[in-house]
Amino acid sequence: MTSPRTRIVEEILTGNRFLLTAHINPDGDAVGSLVGLMHLLKALDKDPELVMPPPGAPHKFSWLDFGSQQNSRPSETVSCQPCPKEVDAFFVLDCGNRDRVQKELQPCFDSCRVLNIDHHPDNTHFGDLNWVDAGRSSVGEMIALLAGDLDVPLTGALAEGVYLAMVSDTGFFSYSNTGPETLRLTARILENGFDLDRLNRRLQRQSSLNKIHLHGLAMSRASLYSQGRIGVIRADRAMFAQTQTTAEDFEDLINHIRGIESVLVAVSLREEQEGVKFSLRSWGEVDVKSIAARFKGGGHINAAGGNIPAPLDQAEEQLVKAVKERIEEMNL
Repeated sequence: MTSPRTRIVEEILTGNRFLLTAHINPDGDAVGSLVGLMHLLKALDKDPELVMPPPGAPHKFSWLDFGSQQNSRPSETVSCQPCPKEVDAFFVLDCGNRDRVQKELQPCFDSCRVLNIDHHPDNTHFGDLNWVDAGRSSVGEMIALLAGDLDVPLTGALAEGVYLAMVSDTGFFSYSNTGPETLRLTARILENGFDLDRLNRRLQRQSSLNKIHLHGLAMSRASLYSQGRIGVIRADRAMFAQTQTTAEDFEDLINHIRGIESVLVAVSLREEQEGVKFSLRSWGEVDVKSIAARFKGGGHINAAGGNIPAPLDQAEEQLVKAVKERIEEMNL
């Protein structure tokens, strides 16, 4: 039987016009894999149209080469009509279920051939063709494998997108999902002349003073629960207003909390207009995906998230309770 990966290659070779998107609130893997796939298709003289999900690509990734795709601007909300007949396929990347695709593109699920490429273990296989591999570090890694199948070298903007995707989902190759293939692909990118220092400087070594103020304020209010096994960091809208920052500036703080010696599970809470956006990170065998699922969220064993339609204090109480129950079930 032909593998989904091989069938994806066949779809690319036989098609010409492709529509590309990922989940709303795109992260590094979503943005990087979209950019990588777009440049892979362009290298094959195909005609891809990238629709960056709202609220757009985070500002910290603005240095990526989005080509002529104007809807990659962070401030822009995309609207799109159902796929025209001349679109050969609709690629949906890094998305566990179709509900996480922006509402303007929902009609495309009925009018287009949907190609679902993902590495989330809870993917619902919503596509006409589903290449879902939970053993891969990132969708960016899967795009790199497609490039190899299609004899397209990992260079330029394609390499930048793939590298961003892989380092975003592996914590710069420090998480347990970093596999031998991940490192082999990275080595191949470096062998092709990739400027590692230049890109890492953009990713890791640049920040605004306002962001540092937000981090200081949030870290000063961080909390530990359950004999230090649960670490919580949170930000309300007043903190963003006080420091003149955005939600994007808060994203990386959960890893600082996970770094506390006693912490088994780190919880990040961000107040939004309607409810709370939460993220969970864990070490080892603590499955935070199952915790997120209790709140209709999803993700991976050691990294998951979702939304809770409740005030910030209530959301924190509910999550801490759920995490504590899970830890106690495991006798940790």
